[in-house]
Amino acid sequence: MSRLGTVAASTADGTVWLGSSRGLIRFRAGVPPAPEPPPHVVITSVSAGDRRLDPSVAATLAPRERNFSVAWAGLTFVEPRKVRYRYRMIGLLDQYTESELTEARFPALPSGDYRFEVLCVSALGKESRQPAVFSLRVQPAWWQTVWARILWVLAAA
Repeated sequence: MSRLGTVAASTADGTVWLGSSRGLIRFRAGVPPAPEPPPHVVITSVSAGDRRLDPSVAATLAPRERNFSVAWAGLTFVEPRKVRYRYRMIGLLDQYTESELTEARFPALPSGDYRFEVLCVSALGKESRQPAVFSLRVQPAWWQTVWARILWVLAAA
């Protein structure tokens, strides 16, 4: 092993060792880097109006809680500024929307069942294997319920 200075050394096979304040780094010329694994994506926060929701538990929203927002993070270390996301709200729009943003807002959701899904696409074009998912139900207002419709029909008759 020969010394190249006080913080670096090289070996006969061409391996270079570098010391840093965060540890030891090994560089081997001619050895291709390990392939990048597909990025992982996680939902970091969910809210309905001013109420924060647990991202790991499906939610039921009251009829007045129709403003929904969700935030997420892509877990990749390869050029994080070039990461893109694909998200959709099944039950509202089944097609994916592409974005560089890490948040989506859905104002005035109609009553119904929804499933939010988001995928991460790395700078190298690799896509998450599994989407991060959040399920929710927006309850109908009282006048949108089956019972109210039955009463309307009876009152009209």
